[in-house]
Amino acid sequence: MRKRVFAFTVFTVFIAGAAFGRGFLTAQSFPETFQDLSFTDRIVVLQDGYEDYESEYDANGVCISGCTYAGITIEQDNILTQKETAASLVQSALYEAQQKQPTQPILSNKPTQSGQQTKPNGDGAYYCQNQRMDIPLHQAIPRGEPVANRPRISSPYGNRTHPVTGKPQLHKGIDYAVPSLTLVYTTADGIVEKTWTDNSGCGNGLLIKHATGIRTQYCHLDHVTVKNGEHVFAGCPVALSDNTGQSTGPHLHYSMKNESGNYLDPSAYTGRAN
Repeated sequence: MRKRVFAFTVFTVFIAGAAFGRGFLTAQSFPETFQDLSFTDRIVVLQDGYEDYESEYDANGVCISGCTYAGITIEQDNILTQKETAASLVQSALYEAQQKQPTQPILSNKPTQSGQQTKPNGDGAYYCQNQRMDIPLHQAIPRGEPVANRPRISSPYGNRTHPVTGKPQLHKGIDYAVPSLTLVYTTADGIVEKTWTDNSGCGNGLLIKHATGIRTQYCHLDHVTVKNGEHVFAGCPVALSDNTGQSTGPHLHYSMKNESGNYLDPSAYTGRAN
């Protein structure tokens, strides 16, 4: 009986440790894809908000992981993304035509951080100062680039060979070749939906929800300067770039999704494909 009680106690402690993550499972190196992880490692990574943000295909161009539909080809996935992008552009244009831009600055309920210029208001609130002349004040739809001064695009949206795995891939984002600790800006007003870390993909990531359900995603960050649920404003810094996750050098990966969670071609919104 004593042996059974001891075994049950050990099993309970193991499950509790796995469920509550990093206190029990310390830092570790992850395999290339989420599908390769053990059950307990998946628990830890899911707690940090991991998502399979890059699709990969076999030598015949058939999806292996991270695709909208199982068995879809690169060409089919690209066509689907372009259709979703065209529909999103129409919806965005209609939304912008119906909305009136606010004439007064929107207040954040707390001081902003890491490079954001603020000034105190009488009631303790803070103004976020838009630092990007190319991003309109309180823009509702994310248009423009998340980094300043039009840096080199090291990997545009489209077909490529993944630089780490060597597998065919539809790169559903834009990679900006910027040095570590470059300021990353939100391209529209929105709400921080998620911040997370995963060592096997996005690294330190940030997801912001904007009007019409569009979401912008920022990967390989050094750290974010905002918190989940916080309101953010167009043209204000929200993170610093780096080389975290599955990456071969310092850069910012920027991608966009629609309200259904399907990826969009971000170049249709940034105004620059390469």
